[in-house]
Amino acid sequence: MNSILSFQLTEVTSVSSILPGSLVQGLITEVDKMGLHLQLLGFFEGTVDQFHLGHQLDKYKAGKNIKARVLYDYSTSPPRFALALSSHLVKISPPTVKHNGSVMGLQEAYPVGTSLDSVKVLRIEPERGVVVEVEPGVEGYVHVGHLSPGSL
Repeated sequence: MNSILSFQLTEVTSVSSILPGSLVQGLITEVDKMGLHLQLLGFFEGTVDQFHLGHQLDKYKAGKNIKARVLYDYSTSPPRFALALSSHLVKISPPTVKHNGSVMGLQEAYPVGTSLDSVKVLRIEPERGVVVEVEPGVEGYVHVGHLSPGSL
């Protein structure tokens, strides 16, 4: 396991202490149809989009403390962070998929850089991207910056 991704952040000396890959403690401040809003480490705001929840939205309640993985910061003032609660990200364990008749790691089935000829669009996230089905039971996310004009 990569040691930079396995630490848990509980104290912050500055906003630059919160790096992508950090596991942070957060307090759920709001649950809405798009996901969760959190207060991180008592100072910063974070959001978990519905795609990165890992569970049904109704499992989460305002006032509950949870651990989340930092995906990136929004580069806003004050700082805001995008977070994930998917178990394979929080626990840093790769998901497995059934691919070509055998069970294998997602990375093994679809190595980084793999181009897919076609996918099924499950949901459009306005101004963010699309959620796609790569194969039955395997979903992915395509950022709007990686979509070609007129591809939908």
